[in-house]
Amino acid sequence: MGLGFDVHLVSPDSLHVQNIGKWLVDEIGDADLIVTTSFYARAVQGAAERLGTPVVMLTTHPAFEAEIRRRLEAGRLTVVAVDPRFGERIRTVYGEDRNDNRTQVILADDAQAVAELDPAEPVLLTRAAHERLGDVDLTLLFPHSPSFSPHSARELAEALIRLNQKAEA
Repeated sequence: MGLGFDVHLVSPDSLHVQNIGKWLVDEIGDADLIVTTSFYARAVQGAAERLGTPVVMLTTHPAFEAEIRRRLEAGRLTVVAVDPRFGERIRTVYGEDRNDNRTQVILADDAQAVAELDPAEPVLLTRAAHERLGDVDLTLLFPHSPSFSPHSARELAEALIRLNQKAEA
């Protein structure tokens, strides 16, 4: 019987970047594959190497990344998210200086702030915020899918194939 993905989702609330390596070793030491984003890749890589577990780092779809960079270069990116730390991740990944306020984060729970957004101005609406808000009259900067790159999809498929072949051997 082949392997499928049995996913153990980790909430960012349960992670502390400085302790992520220990957490990985203690909690998912028997994992066949670790999937992470670029934001946590450096911390995860060391623990994965100690475990001998392959890692797939999900990368952003190139068109999605280009649109975010374009908006930041034009002056402002509005992000509607559930977690305020998502804005910090955007700032970190896209090299925005901490004192630079080009990324504005609106929390999905702030009904007044969401209602005050200009429906003609494109926003980066996270999937979690979309689920919390339901259908809203906002122009999306980029559709929810595909948000990960074709390269990431290939890497995941290849990892699944390798793991299935290993399990059948």
